[in-house]
Amino acid sequence: MNKLKPLWWLFASVVWLVLMATQTQAAQVVQPTLTLVFADPQVIVPVNLRYTVTTPDTENSTGLGLRVHYNSNTLERVSQTAYSHQLQPIGAISPDTQNLDGDLATDHYWVLAWVDRDANWPGVGQLPLNLFSSQFRTKAGFTGATAIRFSASATAQATQFQTSPLIICAKPLVSITATDALANEKAANTASFQVSLATPLPTACGALNINYQVSGTAIAGSDYVALSGTVIIPAGSQQADIVLTPLVDTQIEADETVSLSLQTNDHYQLASQSQANVTLQDASVDALPTVLLTSAKLQVLEGSDPSVKLTVARQAKDLSLGLTVALQTAGSASVGQDYQALPSSLIIPAGQAHSSLVVNLFNDSLQEQDETLKINLSAQTAYHLSELNTVELLLLDDESRLNTSLPLNQAQTPSIPTLSESMLLLLIVGFALLACAHLRLGQGQLGAKS
Repeated sequence: MNKLKPLWWLFASVVWLVLMATQTQAAQVVQPTLTLVFADPQVIVPVNLRYTVTTPDTENSTGLGLRVHYNSNTLERVSQTAYSHQLQPIGAISPDTQNLDGDLATDHYWVLAWVDRDANWPGVGQLPLNLFSSQFRTKAGFTGATAIRFSASATAQATQFQTSPLIICAKPLVSITATDALANEKAANTASFQVSLATPLPTACGALNINYQVSGTAIAGSDYVALSGTVIIPAGSQQADIVLTPLVDTQIEADETVSLSLQTNDHYQLASQSQANVTLQDASVDALPTVLLTSAKLQVLEGSDPSVKLTVARQAKDLSLGLTVALQTAGSASVGQDYQALPSSLIIPAGQAHSSLVVNLFNDSLQEQDETLKINLSAQTAYHLSELNTVELLLLDDESRLNTSLPLNQAQTPSIPTLSESMLLLLIVGFALLACAHLRLGQGQLGAKS
């Protein structure tokens, strides 16, 4: 039994050492609130640090010594503000000749230190703590990427130091071009756009999301597979492609367009070439039909002709698909009073070369002038217009032709003046007086002669 005791103690010691080795050591953590910023040359970049600890029992300690490292060729310090409790005099900016942060590009640093010999730093209830704020300015000609890094010059007893750098990336110049500007529904022939950076994106900057807006006459989901509106350029790359995939539909259409316009963003700047266009062709774009409009009658009389039939026809090699033809009306005739309203379009069914358009006429009781009704085929991308694309009907009024004793428009017929009875009586009396006077004059002349 006594021989087993040393073995038991040896086993217990090994277990204790393993447990101690695997136990997580407490750490003082300093993290920037932003770890990635895109900036133009000669602009202010704010740096804000937060402080916390990984284990609650180390909330208060003897303090922390912090170094702030930066590249003096790309950045200059403008201002700084630090947590004041137990803050020691801030050190001057010094060259980093020992590469204390492990980054050869960060050539200068300065030190901030907080020391509390009573181990009450930073104070009860202060965590997480706004430890430090500073402002840097990017220098003229700033390109690529630079970093602001942090290292510990001293930590509390039995604690580690954890941190992350702040990466500052110059805003890249972004452009877009159409590398394949023609797509066709036939055989799913795609078109392509390419979004490019003036210089490759530094790996430290991560992937870059670039937003774009889609427009044009083609319809997403009907003419082509809808695009996401965002393209990603991977870290270290300089371009990314956007592929436009056409969809085969049942419509005969003319060429359509798809336009992509790059949208502004805080992470990049737009080049002058910020928009590109591609053309989407229909599978049967080389066989657009020609449409025409005809009528056997061009004038009709109210009452005798209740309707007129027009013909909308197409001249095409392929009649396998239906065709919608747009219509417009004009003229002096009134819809709803002289004729029934016409549709805004007419469909020529699949397999047919023409379709009828019936104009229903109304016979009113008004005596009016003859009127006109003009019917036009409207231009659309799905067809060509023939020269025979308009029919003008003359609507003859029946009342004005049946009642010939009345003028066509009494308002325009001159009236015949009439005399009242009193005026007629005065005229008769006047003529009688003139006759008597003439008779007496004649008798007087005869007496004188005798």
